[in-house]
Amino acid sequence: MVKKLEFEQGPIRPPSEARSFLLRITRNCPWNQCLFCPVYKNKQFSLRTVDEIKRDIQTARDISDDIKALSWRLGFRGEIISTVINHIFNNTGYSDSYRSIAIWHYFQTGACFLQDADNLIMKTEDLIEVLKFLKDKFPEITRVTTYSRSRTIIRKSVDELRLIKNSGLDRFMWDLRAAMTLY
Repeated sequence: MVKKLEFEQGPIRPPSEARSFLLRITRNCPWNQCLFCPVYKNKQFSLRTVDEIKRDIQTARDISDDIKALSWRLGFRGEIISTVINHIFNNTGYSDSYRSIAIWHYFQTGACFLQDADNLIMKTEDLIEVLKFLKDKFPEITRVTTYSRSRTIIRKSVDELRLIKNSGLDRFMWDLRAAMTLY
């Protein structure tokens, strides 16, 4: 059985997000001048559309539901245990997206990391729409984290940041070296 469902994931995540659901919101880095970071060099930054992101979220939900159905078929009542994980990882018919969602379920972190480098660069209303759709499709998510540059964060008003938080983004991370970079 070949499972071709896939959603887009970026090339990097912080070590603390190793067991998180990884969802790509933007592609690459709009700043891309940090000397310590080789990840996005020679790659152009782009915003993904809200529709693209929503399709990926729906695909991830479909994969999640399929994995739970597989668990039922294998006799484990929807629980994602090591036997289910082994079935997915040992069968070449499953995509990396299946493996990613299976691992997320297995570790039960409830965490989602929004990729790539600076997602608060999105229009506030677009980010809020994505966050609300994500929470609607994955009510089991308990924490949403993303990267952002300090210079991007300060461009948002306090009211915008409050709306973003109330829509589900719990925290953002930035590297102090990037935050101290001068234009």
